[in-house]
Amino acid sequence: MLHSKGHRSRVCIVKAIWALTWGVARISGERVSQYMTNPPAVLVVESEALVLTNIILHLQNVGFKVYEPTDSDNAIKMLEAHNDIRVIYTDIDTPGFMDGIKLATAVRIRWPSLRIIVTSRRPLDDLDLIPDGAIFMVKPFHYGTITRSITRLSVSYLRCIEQC
Repeated sequence: MLHSKGHRSRVCIVKAIWALTWGVARISGERVSQYMTNPPAVLVVESEALVLTNIILHLQNVGFKVYEPTDSDNAIKMLEAHNDIRVIYTDIDTPGFMDGIKLATAVRIRWPSLRIIVTSRRPLDDLDLIPDGAIFMVKPFHYGTITRSITRLSVSYLRCIEQC
């Protein structure tokens, strides 16, 4: 992990986004301080080793906690074991018993409040395959785009939890 001034400033930017978001959504020092010390967790299930490594490093460098299962079967086990996961990022071609679409559907059914990003190198002909509320992104994408998407989905998750 990088420990440069640039790294610290990126982490501060993510923390500032969280603080500003929660300052507007709910005036609560407790809620803001919770996310200053406990960053949101993301489960990343990706079939391409280089993309996986780059996404994990990028997300960690900007302050997210990242879980990295080896396949869809381990993804379910990690979701069962870690209740701090807010967003799941899955590639359609995920290895394991389920592909990424089946994994996303299983997650939507079992953990309906989790936010889901499904990705692929090829456009999806039938977006109805993606579970309701999930986002589909075609690779390649800019890492800033994925960071903004995960940040927004994490905030959306917390708002849903508070209102439900």
